[in-house]
Amino acid sequence: MIRRLRLVLAGAVVLLVLALAAGGVAAVQSNRAGENAAAADRAARSALARGVAARSADSADIDTALLLGVASVNMEESPETLSSLISTLAKQPNLIWSTSLAGDEVMALDVHPSGTTAAALDNRHHVRLVDLSTGEVLAERQVGASRIEDDETRVVRFSPDGTSLAVGATTLSEHPVVLLDAGSLHPLASQPRGSGVAGWQVVDVEFSSNSRSLVAVMNRIALRDGFQRPVATWAYVWNLDEPVRPTRVPLPKPDLSTESAAYAALSPNGRVLYTSAPNVRVHDLRTAAVRELSPIQGRLAISPDGSRLAVARFVDHAEIFGETAILDAATGRLQHTLTSEGEDGAAVFSDNGRRILTVTWDDRTANVWDVGTGDQISQTSIGLGAPGAADLDPGGKTVVAAGADNALRSWDVVGRRRYLRRIPIRGMPWSLRDFGSWLATTSSGGGYVAYTMPRLHEPGQPTSTVIVDVARRRAYPDDDVQTALE
Repeated sequence: MIRRLRLVLAGAVVLLVLALAAGGVAAVQSNRAGENAAAADRAARSALARGVAARSADSADIDTALLLGVASVNMEESPETLSSLISTLAKQPNLIWSTSLAGDEVMALDVHPSGTTAAALDNRHHVRLVDLSTGEVLAERQVGASRIEDDETRVVRFSPDGTSLAVGATTLSEHPVVLLDAGSLHPLASQPRGSGVAGWQVVDVEFSSNSRSLVAVMNRIALRDGFQRPVATWAYVWNLDEPVRPTRVPLPKPDLSTESAAYAALSPNGRVLYTSAPNVRVHDLRTAAVRELSPIQGRLAISPDGSRLAVARFVDHAEIFGETAILDAATGRLQHTLTSEGEDGAAVFSDNGRRILTVTWDDRTANVWDVGTGDQISQTSIGLGAPGAADLDPGGKTVVAAGADNALRSWDVVGRRRYLRRIPIRGMPWSLRDFGSWLATTSSGGGYVAYTMPRLHEPGQPTSTVIVDVARRRAYPDDDVQTALE
């Protein structure tokens, strides 16, 4: 009996050993299967990250390219995805902020004198007040009927004191110019009146720099040959302390063959009106005296101190290009000619008058110039959109622009806040540029960059590493890495 029991137990032990062995094999196979599955998952994720990085590099849309670039790095932080993200950033090195906007395409934009908000007027005359740090829409209002018009002219202007916002309403509105509170966009109690019956199309609106006067250039619209046509042009100037009795100044009838338009600007105290319809003229609003200042034709802007006029005009000689003329506002003497490729559709002075922004119609290139010297400070492609949907911040350091892709973006002018900047590095081997294949890897905090490359004087030999201390702006060879990390 005991012998049988021992035999049974021995058999059980054998079976247990065999079971354990089989289980061990199964476990090993399971582990290998898990490892294979993990490797396959990593490979698939890596392939997906590389695909996203490739799409980022190919995307023409700035926001899409940046989002895809960041997503690829989040999926897999590799030299390939990091390189793609850096390449995407390098395409727009001075882009510092971007947000999406709801509604139709923005046609006109103005930055508040504080530089903290912007008013964006879309194609349906819907205005939005946007926070330039968060992208939040702080307030919005429909100005006139909500409809798309054939004419793309839209006008929106903050008063220089930052208290009110002037908006051109939809064509044929009963009240062509509406004043809104600059913070809430509620209509002000005192509104510009005295324009007579409805039938106006607003072309331009400008404040005097003391914020006490407002001018609007408006076309009288009538039905001609089944179409609405401008038949007369007037400049209305309101003293905002008593905005019910405007001064009316007749301007030359619009030339439909050239599609020319009239523009206006006010002296700082609001007593002198400048018009370009088509030549630049000076109107004394107290005496009604008029004199011609310059034969140059184009869109008009005045510096905050009233000493200079800017006239953005289109010139067609052997090539198509645009010019913005800077004139002495008192004498009409030409001080500078700012030349750009393409028709200049807008000219905007910074609030301190030291810089001016010109925007071309065709490719919407934003050029920032030094008003005193006429030198170009920066040139930035801000994407497709309306030339009027771009402005300078008060200090002239940032271009704010709305694009046809319903995005509001900020671009750095001077280069101090760019995503990518060139900085001098002491100790970097000069012959580094002779090698076309090298790898750069950043530390987790971004304080160090390691450049791995072939031996500088022994091509084909084992690789060499150079460590760059970003803060110290100094490079250290691989045999002095410890110095770099101290």
